[in-house]
Amino acid sequence: MPKKSYDVIIIGSGPAGITASIYTIRANLKTLVIAGSSPGGQLMITTDVEDFPGFPGGIQGPELMTKMREQSKLLGVEFLDEDVTKVKFKKKPFKIYTEEKQFEAKSVIIATGASAKWLGIESEKKLIGKGVSACATCVVPDTEIITNPNIKKIKSITNDKILTHEGRFKECYTKGTREFNGDLIVIDPSFLPGKLKLTSEHEVLAAKRIKSYYYKKFKYVNKNKETWKNLMKEDGITPNWISASNLSKGDFLFYPILKTFIDKTEIKISDLVNCKIEEGYASTLNVTHTSHKIINKIEINEDFMRLCGYYISEGDGGKELKFSFNKDEIDYILDVKLLIKKFFNITVNLKTVDNVTCVYIYSSLIGNFFKNMFGNDSATKSLPSWMLYLPKDKQIELFKGMWRGDGCKKPKKFHYTTSSKVLASQLQTLLLRLEILPVINITTKENMNKKIYKINGRPIIAKNDKYEFEIAGPYLDILSRFLNVHHDFLDTRKRTSIYGWFNEGYAIIPIRNVNKEHYEGLLYNLAVNDDNSYTTQNACVHNCDGFFFKNKDVAVIGGGDTALREALFLSKICKTVTVVHRRNELRAQAILQDKAKSTKNIKFLFNAEVKKFNGQNKLESITLTNNKTEKDTELKVDGAFVAVGHKPNTEFLKGQIELDSHNYINVNNTVKTSVKGVFAAGDVHDYRYQQAVTAAGAGCMAAMEADEYLSKK
Repeated sequence: MPKKSYDVIIIGSGPAGITASIYTIRANLKTLVIAGSSPGGQLMITTDVEDFPGFPGGIQGPELMTKMREQSKLLGVEFLDEDVTKVKFKKKPFKIYTEEKQFEAKSVIIATGASAKWLGIESEKKLIGKGVSACATCVVPDTEIITNPNIKKIKSITNDKILTHEGRFKECYTKGTREFNGDLIVIDPSFLPGKLKLTSEHEVLAAKRIKSYYYKKFKYVNKNKETWKNLMKEDGITPNWISASNLSKGDFLFYPILKTFIDKTEIKISDLVNCKIEEGYASTLNVTHTSHKIINKIEINEDFMRLCGYYISEGDGGKELKFSFNKDEIDYILDVKLLIKKFFNITVNLKTVDNVTCVYIYSSLIGNFFKNMFGNDSATKSLPSWMLYLPKDKQIELFKGMWRGDGCKKPKKFHYTTSSKVLASQLQTLLLRLEILPVINITTKENMNKKIYKINGRPIIAKNDKYEFEIAGPYLDILSRFLNVHHDFLDTRKRTSIYGWFNEGYAIIPIRNVNKEHYEGLLYNLAVNDDNSYTTQNACVHNCDGFFFKNKDVAVIGGGDTALREALFLSKICKTVTVVHRRNELRAQAILQDKAKSTKNIKFLFNAEVKKFNGQNKLESITLTNNKTEKDTELKVDGAFVAVGHKPNTEFLKGQIELDSHNYINVNNTVKTSVKGVFAAGDVHDYRYQQAVTAAGAGCMAAMEADEYLSKK
């Protein structure tokens, strides 16, 4: 396991952790912040922050944390967005472990904050995900999200632009997490890779199956598109937000297709490579007798896009540009040769060794131009974001070049393989825009390495997963036309089975199966600007629990800042919001109390404790006990949001550091822990104030104590 050493490692990236990092780096201490898989802490799920100094008009929680992180990074602090799994504080240097990495530190600052708590009653567990919620959370941490220009696990999403149900990329402005223990719905779609795991009440863009629909589909398959659209509307096959628990095998997912087309007609070498420009020509900064002058401005036409496709599949860049082909692929070799001459006015060099012919272009300008645009390693190559928006004719030529390198014909299908996860996601987006629905299979490196193959006695070990695209059925002849490659199966097949199709900006994909799976751990959700939805690798889902209770009656359990912020947010969506609090007065800040009390559709019930959540398949009411009179009352609501406080994130510290009876770090009114050289800051030890500004202050104190400790050592 690789191991790196630091003066200070800070675990956590809320206000306490970020502030501490600013102070330690300014003290010339080599600093690493292990930010967690959900960086930013509780402020990442806080909307209006009006009590942090320096922002007279208030600021959104995620924006505040983004600004703090940017400041820290500009000063030179390193960040790692992973979770710490264990620590070893018994010996020095201290050891900190993530899932795959190990670090050593002379000093450690713990700033992992706290997570929201549940009430812990049996009926709560029964109805979690069926009306009882804590915040907007729905999918498992490893859920893949379609962003531009990448694909990311939801736990790694920050302010990325995400594909929405409107077929456009919109910015994610916050991310929420919550502990969960119960059954998830597992949706297994046809065609698309992987399975979607989410809470039962969360809504998916889908349509219920109509029994007569497949008959009509086959009967009218040769009719024009307008006729087919009318048939879909008649049968009610139109996109709707449907709860995951109401979906079953044979229903349809509506998968959004990127709708925007933006043409780009030219690109400059100087946009991507540091070079000299003289009279429209680019040259290297250090000109030698072998240097080439290249026309700086390149026209982005269909030929150029095909050359880009060749590079993605067969190219290597850098000090030179090289394409590697099978020696029998004469047409492709000649095509690359002509394209290089056309765009760069350079004659290529060919070299054949065994069965491989390499096309060499000895120009660092061109080599770095392609390397900087697409990458250089087959497993990490990707498209620049602007290529996803290009007109179809250019994207067809791009894929043509890619397929000529990494594609082939199989008995009944076209086949394409890549080891780049990002490129696979982008290719999925590109093919859907061309109205081609591929079957996408993932073969993991672990499966590939179960049987070791050898070449000349040398074992071949797979280092990356393999993403395989199969294009068959009605899409075989479409791709045949695009590639200008005839497939023999087109001459012999007698019928075509159609299981998925396209309509009005969506790929309509049948659900292969729906199951349930028990899950215990963190769930994640996103909030996305304007469209309130996000697209995973295999489905499109809505993004907020509050949406499920639009124009309905809900309750918020709690009386602190979190509860009132939740109530104020829900008041904009729901018909009524009843705040249920076990005390006779609220504990939240006065300004939040004033806002909530002046909001017409927010009501309050004091001295009320939740005895039971009622309902079979969904929440119908809450039984409340008045702790003064001991009388029970029933509150009819459609949803309940639990906001009753927090528990410290200290599970990984047990046995390594002294904790109090509630598992907060024991600091004895300072920031010093029971282990010399280890300090704590923020909500991980502060169960009283729990404010962003007090956490930031504690972060400053912990950093100064760490600096003093190290200077003495």
